[in-house]
Amino acid sequence: MAVGGGVAALSTQAARPSVSIGKILHESFTDGAQLLLLGAMVVGMITGDAGKAAMQPFSGDLFKGMLSFFLLDMGLMAARNMPQIRGKSPVLIGYAVLGPIVHAGLALSLAFLLDLPAGDGALLMVLAASASYIAVPAVLIPFLVH
Repeated sequence: MAVGGGVAALSTQAARPSVSIGKILHESFTDGAQLLLLGAMVVGMITGDAGKAAMQPFSGDLFKGMLSFFLLDMGLMAARNMPQIRGKSPVLIGYAVLGPIVHAGLALSLAFLLDLPAGDGALLMVLAASASYIAVPAVLIPFLVH
């Protein structure tokens, strides 16, 4: 309820908690998965080709196993957050479910119109469906290279 000029009025907007940019950056850079990815990139930049050769048994051979654990962790995190969807807009939930399918369909149409090779079209569909700007290419590139 807001009071102004002796007249009380009900506010039509719910109060939104303010979140500082510092809090967002802290969460972004200290989450375990992101910290692991950033640390791996820094180590790779510092060590160069010699480090790549030394780490090949871990970064090449163990990558798929570690990727499985990472994806399992992401799935568990999503499952833990499922109760938070109660009370959310049905439009938002519908978009979350149908959006990836629509985006992949649009990417398939674009790949067909541009006459892209099947692999490039599939990658475009995965990228469009996931709406990912960093995670999907990092995961898919090792599979495409081999």
